[in-house]
Amino acid sequence: MRAVTFGQVLATGIVMRRLRCLGVLLLSGCLADADPAPDDRGPDDRGPDDRVNDVGGDASWVDAYGEAPAPEAADIDRVRTHLAYVEGRLRARDVSDWPPALRAARARNLDRLHAYWQAGQFPESPAGGVRAPRFVDDDPPAEVGGDALRLCAVGALLAADLGLEAARAIDAAFRYDVIGDIDSSALRDWASSSGLDEHELAMIQPKYRPRPPPIDVAGRPTPEAVRRAIAQRLTQTNACVHGRLGARDDHPRAIDAEVTIGAQGRVVRVALSTGLDPENLSIQRCVAAALDTIAFEPFRGADVSAKHRLAIVRPTTDDGDLSTAYLPVVFGRGDALVRACARAADPEVGRVSVMLEADVAAGGTWEAIGVTVLDGPSGAGFPRCVKRAIARLTLPDFEGVSRRTTHFYGLRVD
Repeated sequence: MRAVTFGQVLATGIVMRRLRCLGVLLLSGCLADADPAPDDRGPDDRGPDDRVNDVGGDASWVDAYGEAPAPEAADIDRVRTHLAYVEGRLRARDVSDWPPALRAARARNLDRLHAYWQAGQFPESPAGGVRAPRFVDDDPPAEVGGDALRLCAVGALLAADLGLEAARAIDAAFRYDVIGDIDSSALRDWASSSGLDEHELAMIQPKYRPRPPPIDVAGRPTPEAVRRAIAQRLTQTNACVHGRLGARDDHPRAIDAEVTIGAQGRVVRVALSTGLDPENLSIQRCVAAALDTIAFEPFRGADVSAKHRLAIVRPTTDDGDLSTAYLPVVFGRGDALVRACARAADPEVGRVSVMLEADVAAGGTWEAIGVTVLDGPSGAGFPRCVKRAIARLTLPDFEGVSRRTTHFYGLRVD
């Protein structure tokens, strides 16, 4: 990848020129449920309901922004906001009296949910329909990764354990159904061991807005299509920030991005602002590289520009409390340390599965760290090493009450 060249420095950000790189999403799986009858219904008969979730409605958006979502709010942001909100609520539930296997399954699935909403690879309802669930989207548009299947949040969690074909089998019979209406033994059996009950799965399940047209009558990408393509780079954008700022550094609330697509279908201009003073050019270079991967088919006519605000997961909330959405970032910094502990305990180990439970105290200190080894080196040395490693991870300096948190480490070591 060649270096970024700078255009001119603007009052609202910095203009950056082209970079080349490629991102590939690969999803695979196995296993299948029994062959159900196909679901020939569309979502069109489910009523003009624009709530993002049947259980909580748009409470997540009101909690985050203090008002109901505006009609122009990007659907990817509404779904992400909903899933982040639900993740926080589910992590706050006290499950200390559950069996270790169920606590570990719950921690693993909440970590998967966090990774899922960060990635932003969500289904959409068919064009011309209404907002509805969609278990599997097998025809996502090219500008947001049309070569990969999109699973709903619950489908993605299920597929991580049972395989993609199990999710496909449920989709074949219940594509647009809410969780309570899905009569599937595969879903029920998986849920019973997932650490998540049916009500919580219903809380998770988003409803997706119908797909907007990706091009106009002249064959040019629509500004909305460009905006959606920008929004798909949220995971990379957050990685750019978290890879350069520590848990106690000042984080931007968001990065404002404007992208212009030229007639060749490629990015010709990127303008960014982090809101930091001074601007962090290293973060901007990284984000510009991620946005530069946006591509459309060549077209005739004027360039197309769009703006989008990329929300950043910050260490603390506006009132100084700990942001539970930031904890997976902290735990992710422990991956290499846990692997090192495993190698030290058993040089031949291939994979480890570890459940971590700890109290996080105000001021940013660890308390009562507990380590349960589900798969990995035997003996007391490995969990002791992991406990010491976790205690070295820097937590945000926050105000508020202590809280219990869990994390599941499932890592390849070889």
